[in-house]
Order: sequence, then structure tokens, then C-alpha cells
Amino acid sequence: MTTTGDVTNDDAATIAQSVAAGDEAELNQLYGDVTGDDEINAADAMFIAQYDGGDGPRDEGYNLNGGS
Repeated sequence: MTTTGDVTNDDAATIAQSVAAGDEAELNQLYGDVTGDDEINAADAMFIAQYDGGDGPRDEGYNLNGGS
């Protein structure tokens, strides 16, 4: 999630591109660690893409809807 509070597929794309380019340093300042593993990585991008502004299969806690 960006500091704006909006979570979109653009956030997921930015994280995925930065991770692929090996440029994660700035990500830690701009995005939250949604997977709770103390780093920003491709899994965070996947969880954010699955949230998709609240329209995806993950809820605001990045849990799969209907589960924990």
C-alpha cells in the first residue's frame, strides 16, 4: 500500500518491477510489508494484486476472503 492509502494493481506492478530490477531499497519507504516477512518482495506484489482495491479475492488484511 502506498502512503496515499489507495491499494491498486499499479502498486503491485511497481513492486514487481522494482524487485525484478533489484531495486528494493526505495520500496521499503513507499510501501508496507503486507506479507509480514519484514521485506518487500514478489509475494507482496501478488497479495496486493489479489486485493485489487477491495475487489479481489483478498480482504483489507490481505487474507483470502472467507478465510484467515
